[in-house]
Amino acid sequence: MEPLEEIDIFIFDTLTDILFDKVPGYKEVVDMGENSFFSDRSTYLFMNEFAVYLGGQIIADRTSSFVESSFD
Repeated sequence: MEPLEEIDIFIFDTLTDILFDKVPGYKEVVDMGENSFFSDRSTYLFMNEFAVYLGGQIIADRTSSFVESSFD
């Protein structure tokens, strides 16, 4: 494995751990298979999917616990 690839994987794993800790509802979404980029370990694609999902949740109910925890 290339050193830069190892760094990318470390960043991805760290970022997703923090995100799932702060927004546990999103881990449930990923576990249900609604997020196809998790298996790619692409930080940018993963965060883009999160942003798109969050945008939909804001439209649906901007006062939901998911939205509030996402901004915390």
